[in-house]
Amino acid sequence: MPTDAGSPRVGGEFVVWFGIVLAATAALLIVVWMLRRWWRRTSAESAEEQPAWSLQQLRELRSEGQITDAEYARLAARMSASLKEHKT
Repeated sequence: MPTDAGSPRVGGEFVVWFGIVLAATAALLIVVWMLRRWWRRTSAESAEEQPAWSLQQLRELRSEGQITDAEYARLAARMSASLKEHKT
């Protein structure tokens, strides 16, 4: 009759390796989640720093008839107010 005294337990090894793979997968998911969060935050911050349009672009849109004089005035005022907020 063979004895199991010298052979490793197959079931125990499976549980250990399954735990290692599970922990590594969880760690990888956490790292990916943190990187995506950081990337989105830096993307949002850089988007806030750059104005959507330049004053020159607004003038061109007005001269081409794509926006009215009233829209131009409103957008230019909003842009001016935004720039004043960033300077203070």
